Amino acid sequence: MVRAVLSLVAAEDLEMHIVDIKAAYLNAPMDVPVYINQPEGYKEGRDGTVALLRQALYGCKQAGRLWGDHVHATLTKAGAVRSTADPTLYIWAHPDHGTIRILVHVDDIAITARTLQGASAAKGVILTTYKGRDLGAATTFLGMKLERDRAAGTLKLSCPGVTMALINEFGMTEAKPNKQPMAPGTTPLRSGENLLADGKRYAELIGSLLYLSTSTRPDISYAAGVLACYMASPEDDHWRAAKGVLRYLAGTPADGLLYQAGERIAGAVDADQGGCRDTRRSTTGWVFTWNGAAVSWARKRQPTVPTSTAEAE
Repeated sequence: MVRAVLSLVAAEDLEMHIVDIKAAYLNAPMDVPVYINQPEGYKEGRDGTVALLRQALYGCKQAGRLWGDHVHATLTKAGAVRSTADPTLYIWAHPDHGTIRILVHVDDIAITARTLQGASAAKGVILTTYKGRDLGAATTFLGMKLERDRAAGTLKLSCPGVTMALINEFGMTEAKPNKQPMAPGTTPLRSGENLLADGKRYAELIGSLLYLSTSTRPDISYAAGVLACYMASPEDDHWRAAKGVLRYLAGTPADGLLYQAGERIAGAVDADQGGCRDTRRSTTGWVFTWNGAAVSWARKRQPTVPTSTAEAE
């Protein structure tokens, strides 16, 4: 849904601004009595005196929900309506400024509107209720870099900073780039031999690749998903395959999603039969594009073993 909203920015030439809420969770009152030990350096009363927690402190299991309920009440009071497709998206049919979309991601709030006045109206509602920073026109959001060309009517989403940091962390800055994330027909196996001495580094690498694959790099989604199946007991072959994905990223650090003006949607869905040689289960994959770039994609291992191509698809 985040990418779908951002693709509208290019398609409809919308204004997009970002607001950062300070200590977001602390705006919501606690729903049940919770007592905590007094913080170090702050003591009142006799020894053993505890404090009653009044606000949703970070670390409380219900803090996120309470903050979500609080910001929901604030936005709906102003006239916004929660989207049925995504509970973090609010649509405000403003009487003077048209449709305003407000996307809430914890303490980061993105606002899209047809005019600067519309964006300012939404920011006014938020910043009069909460302490926060008006970051102005969006250049980054949720770790994604936003590059906009109004003349060409395009918006590009990419993660070059995250990509280069990952390449540097694993010492691949001088690596020869691969042309593909994973060679066609490559199917890693679980042999039970040549296990990595420390699987934590493998898990760290795959976790980072999965983040990139779900944000702005659908081209590595399949490779990252396949390699994620071996995080429990990674082997040398799996490690080499994961480093191969890094080699591919080293040659394409600035690649991303380029949305263009227009209203064009297309999609494709497919599945193999018994593609996993370890379990003989099939994999389903899909991608849907809107305004020239992907807004939804995934690859998922099917839960059962199909007996035919028709069943797999």
